[in-house]
Amino acid sequence: MTSGKVLIIGGGPSGLESARCVAELGGEAILIEKRERLGGTPDRENYAKLTHHWRDASEAMAEMAAAVTGNPNVEVKYQAEVKSVSGSAGDFTVEIEAGGVAESLNVGAVIIATGFQHFDPGRATQYYNYYSFPDVITLTDLEKMLREHNVVRPSNGEAPKKIAFVQCVGSRDRQIGNEYCSKVCCGIASKQAIELRQQIPDSKVFIFYIDMRMYGYWENEIYWPAQEKYHVNYVKGAWSQARARVPLRNCWAFNKINMASSKQAALVDWILLQPLRRASSLRVQRPALLTSMTPFQRQVSPPRVHLHPFVK
Repeated sequence: MTSGKVLIIGGGPSGLESARCVAELGGEAILIEKRERLGGTPDRENYAKLTHHWRDASEAMAEMAAAVTGNPNVEVKYQAEVKSVSGSAGDFTVEIEAGGVAESLNVGAVIIATGFQHFDPGRATQYYNYYSFPDVITLTDLEKMLREHNVVRPSNGEAPKKIAFVQCVGSRDRQIGNEYCSKVCCGIASKQAIELRQQIPDSKVFIFYIDMRMYGYWENEIYWPAQEKYHVNYVKGAWSQARARVPLRNCWAFNKINMASSKQAALVDWILLQPLRRASSLRVQRPALLTSMTPFQRQVSPPRVHLHPFVK
């Protein structure tokens, strides 16, 4: 029997917006979330601010969640996971387990909004020494500090003075099987660089990149202001390795990408890794019609960038 209900898998930003839109169009939505609360990655990883309005992440996610939980056309199931899917478009049978109780749902359409996972730079490769050096951290580590307005070096509790962002960590790398671009890392690095300069005005921030790929509003609202207003330095260079140096300094070795392709080194207090985002997937048997798009396939030419000399 054809069903008019829509099942949304995932209670993050995409799932919440999908449920709201279905309900506002007069449809019935069932939203399932594997955690005990909505909000997805921004909530789970304690994001500080979201682009492009620089809104507090917790405030924005609470507003999105309220638009769903307060709508009578949306049913939310927490601590729920999909076990199997059968049927065809217009008539799917989805077996789930919510709160330890098995349940069968009959829906006409399924929206897969399972979000993404951050690449673990320490597990896949130790070139970055993420698990070895306390002052080598990732964007999620930094987001928590920015949210608490307590940006300090883990090694000594002092504010960093010289900070290096390293782009494309785990992406565009054939050796570990990730050949695609995450699409969002460049914009997020620039956002975080601005926040660092706001919270630590006397710091020097450098972003080492292969290509700066800015999409939509990010170029004019984040990328150019980062350079022109906040004096963030963009250095075209590919990573090589991180080494420890006393007293409590990190030496970042990188390959300068220019006509000579020379290898250089930079002495910094802090190394911030911008890792790949990998789309989460459903680990269930599902019909051919029930598929999600392969993420991050589309790449466009990057905008022109200014190269700034690195201050040694």
